[in-house]
Amino acid sequence: MYQEGSCFQRGRLADISGGNFSSKMSQSELELLKQGVGAPILVPGNGSPSNTNGLIISWVENKWNIDIESYLKERFELVSHRKLSFNKEGRGVLLRRKGNGENIWVSHWKGGANTILDMCSHYYDWEGQIHEIENQKSEFEQVIKKIEDNGMRAITFAYKQTEVKKLVEDGLCLLAIVGVKYHCHEGMKSSVKALKNAGRSIKLVSKDKQSTMRAMAGELGISCPVSTETEHPVSMLKSLKQKDNVVAFIGGWTTRDAPVLQEADVGINITTWSTEVTREISDIVLTSGSSFSSLITILESSDQEYRKIQKFIQIQIISNMSALLITAVETERLGESSLTIFHVLYLNLVLAFLGGLILVVNPQHKELRSNRIGKRKESIITMLMRINILLQVSYQVIIFLVFHLDREALHVPGVNPMNQDVRKAMIFNGFLLCQVFNHFHPLLDSGKNVIWLFLVPFTGLHVLGFIELCFKLTWMQWASCFLIAVLSWGIDSATINLSQSS
Repeated sequence: MYQEGSCFQRGRLADISGGNFSSKMSQSELELLKQGVGAPILVPGNGSPSNTNGLIISWVENKWNIDIESYLKERFELVSHRKLSFNKEGRGVLLRRKGNGENIWVSHWKGGANTILDMCSHYYDWEGQIHEIENQKSEFEQVIKKIEDNGMRAITFAYKQTEVKKLVEDGLCLLAIVGVKYHCHEGMKSSVKALKNAGRSIKLVSKDKQSTMRAMAGELGISCPVSTETEHPVSMLKSLKQKDNVVAFIGGWTTRDAPVLQEADVGINITTWSTEVTREISDIVLTSGSSFSSLITILESSDQEYRKIQKFIQIQIISNMSALLITAVETERLGESSLTIFHVLYLNLVLAFLGGLILVVNPQHKELRSNRIGKRKESIITMLMRINILLQVSYQVIIFLVFHLDREALHVPGVNPMNQDVRKAMIFNGFLLCQVFNHFHPLLDSGKNVIWLFLVPFTGLHVLGFIELCFKLTWMQWASCFLIAVLSWGIDSATINLSQSS
């Protein structure tokens, strides 16, 4: 997710940029700093170092040309380890030097700058001398504030050597304050930009200070940074959901993210940066942590699937409502219907096949749509869909009832007078073509040859001709059926274009 750069602030005031201070450090102080940085590696089941800790370890390894894991495992054994309480950031590790008959244990602590600083009573100066913090503590707090004001995350390292086999939390000696600055991959920035362009609102949530958050959010182009110091993520999610928003949360770095992942409508987790607990409760687990491009792909696919389902529902409603109204009016007026039970069964068979085809094909060009995002309680049938359904049903019912009820209103050349069998055949074929033409847009978007739309239903009509589904028509009568269907397609196209433009 991030590329990071770091700078060190020693146990007293100095330039935040650090400088070449390694030559000023005593050997014993340098040894303690290496231990403090690498100690979490020795914790069993800790997996790969966190992104921040991994950077600091890499910095130390490059600075002093050592493999810190081998360095520690050869010299020290892990005695115990512990994290601070839920609302405090920090981890302690108790080490003992191998092959040393002396009963001396070293407690190393690393974590939130102010949290660990409050646990310290002494600090190292540049000459390797230990002094009491006393009035210097306010100066260290200013150092931390300066680091955070520069858009960096402040981390403190401290230790204490004792003759008691116990991981102590007080009376520590301050070793270093580290400032870590987050620089985002260009891929991450482009992903955020794509989401914003598609109308998604993005909030950056972190336990860092507001000043650090603003710097990080500014680099990503996010205008809504939220610090967990001022608002708990679960409360924020509940507030967003109460405002009828659909909320996705990307997290799982620590087990503290578990309640947030559960509260979100969609919990998203990245394997390489997460814990086993958070992976188990997440709805989506991304196997690659190199970038968020896979998340964009998921959103593009879900967007397309949602719209295909909308189209399928719309076609089913139009065909069923039109057939029901035509049959009801004809039966009430004439005592019979031009759409028999066999017509309806065959129509449903064709629409099920073509509807299934819509659901499985994918558009040639996937991209996140920039139109308005639906709310969590919003119906899947939008207002434009309702308008299209109303227009299509009204058009089909009126045109086909006129065919059947007003025998002189629509006289088609070639049959004079138009007999009842021809009239029923034209109503059925015209009605079938209207539904077929409504499948055009999703299949054309997928690059599929729409000839299948005609081969499937009319090959079936030929095979099932013994049921008298299709009476023989002249080419002029077929042209009339196609013209009716084209006008229906025009209504569908108009509403689709209106939806995309809005």
